[in-house]
Order: sequence, then structure tokens, then C-alpha cells
Amino acid sequence: MTGTRLYRLPYNSTVQVVLQNTGIIALKNHPIYLHGFNFFVVGRGLGNFNSKKDTKKFNLVDPVERNTIGEPCLVLALPFGSAYFMGAQDVLYLSQLVKIFITANWDFAFSVRNPNKKMAIFYDRVQSSVFYRDQFLSQTSLPPFHLGKKNQTTVRARFVALSAYVGDRVVMDIAGDRAAGVVNFNVKMLAWVRFKTGAWRTRIRLMRVFCNGVRVGFSSSTGPGTMLGGSGECEVDL
Repeated sequence: MTGTRLYRLPYNSTVQVVLQNTGIIALKNHPIYLHGFNFFVVGRGLGNFNSKKDTKKFNLVDPVERNTIGEPCLVLALPFGSAYFMGAQDVLYLSQLVKIFITANWDFAFSVRNPNKKMAIFYDRVQSSVFYRDQFLSQTSLPPFHLGKKNQTTVRARFVALSAYVGDRVVMDIAGDRAAGVVNFNVKMLAWVRFKTGAWRTRIRLMRVFCNGVRVGFSSSTGPGTMLGGSGECEVDL
């Protein structure tokens, strides 16, 4: 028995899927559902799909967005979120750890890439937070921006915690990690985004970015820290 073919796709690549119903006696409407994703229906019709002729008829201006559809033959285009990389030029100042309070500054750089070949991404609203383990430390808002097709940019997130209450246990743990030379932080980002192809834009969707285990090294008890290990890719959930 021959198994189903498996295609290994690059992470965050844009996928075009053609579903062909080979029934010739009685056409049946087969419902197609993609769990956890929405897709754009850029074409549909009867008969066999012709990759040379039918692609010229694709609707790339205002295709409908669905997660379930039933058609005898259709073409689906799936948008993918951005790829995020935490930069290596980040600086952290832990200026004060007193009993139950923390005073610190973080300056993180994100390299953001749009992997889509046919869709631009508009970031209408962006919020970012920094944590030590599960303890919230600071939050900031980033200015809106957009990425063209296959484009890349760098955005910076600057955080400030001024005598912020975190509790004695967190202060002791951070102080211990700093004395050992390395403190790990988690950086999270929420982005309200829209995808655009031609003159048509999708509804707003929430993109979640998780950059966990960001290692910051300290060479002294008073100097600034720098990110260790070079650039690292973050997890993106759309």
C-alpha cells in the first residue's frame, strides 16, 4: 500500500494549494476545513486545473477569507506571519535591586521579516512586555509599521522599570543570576496586523511573538549587560 506523500516546507513559507475533484459522473461538494488557520480563496471552477492558464485568472485583489469551504475545484492561498529574530546588540541596565523593587532599562532589537510573496503586512498596533520567568517586569508600545512583500526591517523595544514591585524572591533570584554572570529574560509581543494583496486588505488578526530564554551576560555587579549567543529566532503564533 502506497502512503500519502509528505512535503517538507520551509518555516513561514507561503503555500498555494489546489484541490481537484476528479468525479466526472456526479459532482459532490466536499467541505474543506483547515483547523487553526484562515485561507484566501483566489480561484475556483469546474474541470481540471491548468497551472499555465488558470493562474492568470486568480483574484489577488479582493479574495474571500475562509476557514471552511466546499467546492469541486478551488485554489487556496495561506498567509503566514512574520519571522522574528532577537538582535545581538541589546543592552540591559540593572541599576538597582532593593528588597522587593527593581529599577532597570532594557533595549531590545527585533529583526522582522515578511516571508509572503504576494501579501504585505500592516502592523496597526504593537505591544511588547519583558518578564523574568513568569514575573512581569515592564511593558511598552511600539509605533505602527508595515512590511512589503518579502521585506525586512528592524524595530526596537525599549522598556523601563522604575522601582517596580516584584517581590523579595524575584529580587533575590535576579541578583543571584547576575552574580553568576547570566540573567534569562522572556520577551513577548502582541501585534494587531492586516494582510494586504492588491487593493484588498484582510480583517485585523492578532499575532503573538514569544522570545523566551533571552540570555543577558554581566561581567560586573554594576556594569551593563549584553545579549549572549547572537541572534535567535522567536516563536510566532498567528
